[in-house]
Amino acid sequence: MEAPWLNQLEDRVRQAIKEIERLREENASLDEEVKTLRKAASKSASVTATSSKGKSKDSERWEAERIEVKERVEALAVKLEKLLNKG
Repeated sequence: MEAPWLNQLEDRVRQAIKEIERLREENASLDEEVKTLRKAASKSASVTATSSKGKSKDSERWEAERIEVKERVEALAVKLEKLLNKG
């Protein structure tokens, strides 16, 4: 006896598993990007600190990008935690 609802459930679980795997990979990739940006921002900050001009446009862009990446990574982490906690 085949239960259509069971097949649908299995399909949804498989889709959820694929999505979780994809999000984990994306999260790892974004974590690496954050590390790279933090290093670059740190270098930029030290260069800016030694110059008499204060914050440059480049360092402002780095900071804005760093914040954006951080927020995206945090949002993905929250989604992953929710998915994992529901299981």
